[in-house]
Amino acid sequence: MNQDRIFSIVTILFSIFMFVETGKIKATFTNVGGSDPGSKVFPYAIAVLLFICGIGKFIRSNKPDEKPFMGGKVSFLRSMACIAVLGIYVVLLKLVGFLIGTVAASAALVLIMAKGKKLDWWRVALFSVGLTAVLYVGFQVVLKIQLPAGMLFS
Repeated sequence: MNQDRIFSIVTILFSIFMFVETGKIKATFTNVGGSDPGSKVFPYAIAVLLFICGIGKFIRSNKPDEKPFMGGKVSFLRSMACIAVLGIYVVLLKLVGFLIGTVAASAALVLIMAKGKKLDWWRVALFSVGLTAVLYVGFQVVLKIQLPAGMLFS
């Protein structure tokens, strides 16, 4: 069995587990006619999307492995660098807040994932600022979720 099939089976099983566990979430607002779709909708949607992706990957992975799942030492180090950036991002959120932290972290992640390709600095900056703006509008404006301002700016 190739690694893509194993990965897809794990994804399918995790999505089923996530779907079952999401059913255990208690409604936070009971004044909306006795039902609160908000607490469960997002986890259910993610579980369904994971399931669909797992099935799709399983169907498309009928050929034998062409290369290893983890592309050697360089890929492993790149993955570890991404995890380190995400860890630093958590600290940055507390120190400098969402806006600066997200711009810095997304730029760092883009540069790490570029696989050595030369990227124009302005494209990286434009992408990072654009991503941060979309996330800010989505969470702060549309969903009314308070984003961290950071200790240095509070």
